[in-house]
Amino acid sequence: MAAAWQVGVHYEIQCSLDPIALMTDGSSPIFYDICILRDNIKDGNMLVPIPVLISGHRDNNGVLVNEGDDSSQWQFVRRFYTHQSVTGTPSYLESTEINIQLTSRGHIQSPYLRLSYQPIPSNDAQASFVVRYSGGNNAFNIALLVIASVFVILAAVYAGLKVNGTYFVANEWNEIQTHRKLNSFFVLMLSLLFLEIIGLGNLAERNPSINVTTPTERYTAPHSSVLRIGLAVIVYLLIAGISRMYTLMIHERYIENKLLQLVDLCSISNISIFILSESLYGHYIHGRSVHGKADTNMKEMNENLIKEKVDMCSKRGLLPDTDEQTFEISISQSFHKQFYKILSQLEAERIENQSNSAAISEASIKAHEEMTTFLSSFIDHNLPSTDYVFRKKWLLEKVLGMEFNDAVDRSIFYTNSGLSFSDVLFYNHEWELLSFELLVFLLVDLLSHNYTLAAIVTFTLSKVVSLIRDGLGKRNLGKKTLIDSRFLI
Repeated sequence: MAAAWQVGVHYEIQCSLDPIALMTDGSSPIFYDICILRDNIKDGNMLVPIPVLISGHRDNNGVLVNEGDDSSQWQFVRRFYTHQSVTGTPSYLESTEINIQLTSRGHIQSPYLRLSYQPIPSNDAQASFVVRYSGGNNAFNIALLVIASVFVILAAVYAGLKVNGTYFVANEWNEIQTHRKLNSFFVLMLSLLFLEIIGLGNLAERNPSINVTTPTERYTAPHSSVLRIGLAVIVYLLIAGISRMYTLMIHERYIENKLLQLVDLCSISNISIFILSESLYGHYIHGRSVHGKADTNMKEMNENLIKEKVDMCSKRGLLPDTDEQTFEISISQSFHKQFYKILSQLEAERIENQSNSAAISEASIKAHEEMTTFLSSFIDHNLPSTDYVFRKKWLLEKVLGMEFNDAVDRSIFYTNSGLSFSDVLFYNHEWELLSFELLVFLLVDLLSHNYTLAAIVTFTLSKVVSLIRDGLGKRNLGKKTLIDSRFLI
């Protein structure tokens, strides 16, 4: 097995396993992650997860998506097991293959693990393990981190170890793209409770008497459409208002604030975020760690947080001796030119090498490095021709939601912007979303005179809008952050 971990060695081994031992192991299957250890980098060692490809996997349409050579159709996972005899057909890991692609420059593309499961036979369970290299012939400075497992032919890293902070931040951003100030399901269900079950909807009867309940022996007058709309608007907006007050005053203050969690995660992960909602306007989240690095264990991280709490280290803010980490930014033409030059070069590479996934991957890695270097130098004021200044917004600018000064020679970072980056999320467009859902609710009820049906249709459309926004946002995130969208959860 030692030869399997030597760089550039194509390794194959086969062995026989005891099917009785596999079948009689009644414990729950243990799931594993496999990673590679990348060393000699600026912030120390880093564990990078390896995607796992399961042969024989079928999608929802029953198509074997992982069998062909078109990697764009493959569906990767992260975890795997070695054998199980608890649920379904007892199965074991019959074939394990680590595929490593080298470039002509001696770099490594993201390796992947191909696994094949078979039913446990009655006798002589055969298993194989392969390490396969392809591509360039230069050595690379990567070593596999091996941890013993219950399966003799496989080395794996158990779930729970550290992974690249970039993926954490990207996935956290991906998660909050459709996060809202209100829970539409909660608002709809409570509205339905008051209008249908408690019976407030009966006040819309064309009847001079006030009756919340409708006894079976009493004549039920037809409902007024105008009164139904008025009642629905009052109940819906009252519940939404109370829900918003709870979120603002209790939930976000004492339980969870996802936007502030993102800012904290950036600081812990030592990662900053540029968000350009327009070609020359956007937002910046300063996430540079005040401790100089993010690759720490739990003990060091706790000690660092205690130091921050008692002011024994510098503050997190971009400005000296401040905690201000979020800014609105108006970028200059020189920044815009350099920024989009990197993206346009990558897009040209993608168009030129549409059928060559290896070339596209290498171009993405190169563009990611160039973009990181450019943005880091920009923040550190190391680019005299592309510098920036700080300025507070005038009151009228805040009221009108616009900037009076264009960033001609130098970009402008507007201070005291709070969580202004929520402008590009669902979070800061709650009124538009609430109005849309309320209008759908009223329209369906107007056509059907059925609050229950209106609630079902409204919730369905709300979920569809969220799914569309989530899908488009995920694709845009993968494109703009230069991260493979398959790693976005």
